[in-house]
Amino acid sequence: MPTQAIAAYGIQLQVGTTTIPELVNLTELGGQFSVVDVSAHDGAGWVSRIPTLLDGGTIRATFNMVPTNSVQISLKTAMLARTSTAFRVLYPPAGTPIWTFNAFVTNYRVPGAPVNGQLQLNVDLTVDGPITMN
Repeated sequence: MPTQAIAAYGIQLQVGTTTIPELVNLTELGGQFSVVDVSAHDGAGWVSRIPTLLDGGTIRATFNMVPTNSVQISLKTAMLARTSTAFRVLYPPAGTPIWTFNAFVTNYRVPGAPVNGQLQLNVDLTVDGPITMN
């Protein structure tokens, strides 16, 4: 049976509906529950837990840095303004599925300037509220 795997090539990260250029990598998109211990003295000696709030966590995006690009610059502006901003991730092929969320830009950083390498831009997006996964 042939594989049903899908190549990651072509994924897009957008601010609103504008694609951020030169995306190299995108990590950790999804959600997880916070879990609390609700063990009681009459619980037969086993730990008992319940899920509480969903957390979208932090998404790291790595780009080839384009210092004059207005969309990449808008990420820095959002960070400095401490604004929750709308983002979308379009998965290949043909933008299916599309995940939407709001996030704070909590990191905007050039990780280094290697002699034999490109300038990169690392951006952390800390999810603010739900992620809609269509």
